[in-house]
Amino acid sequence: MPRAASCSEPSSGLWTGIRVHRPVPVEARIMVGVTLITVTGLLAAAALGSQYRSVSRAGTAGCIGVAALDSTMLIAVPLAVPAVAWPLMLAATASAIRIAITARSLRPVLTG
Repeated sequence: MPRAASCSEPSSGLWTGIRVHRPVPVEARIMVGVTLITVTGLLAAAALGSQYRSVSRAGTAGCIGVAALDSTMLIAVPLAVPAVAWPLMLAATASAIRIAITARSLRPVLTG
């Protein structure tokens, strides 16, 4: 296979033996960290709150944030590390299950 044809794909390093290093931008790292801290704060506020309305809103926002962060990581990690190993597949399966459980538990909260 010619090198020019294989370099167009992110996983070309698997075929050619050439590894392309693409570091994650600092802004993306900061954004994921801030999102994680925010989601953790929302879930803590929901767990420790005393008023129903604020607890319900914080819990709903926290659960949606966890699902969004999980979905982002499911997409970003395989793109950053093209060589998919069995731990990544196991983590992706666990994340997909967690997203499904979160979506299922949020439906009754959002409707009424």
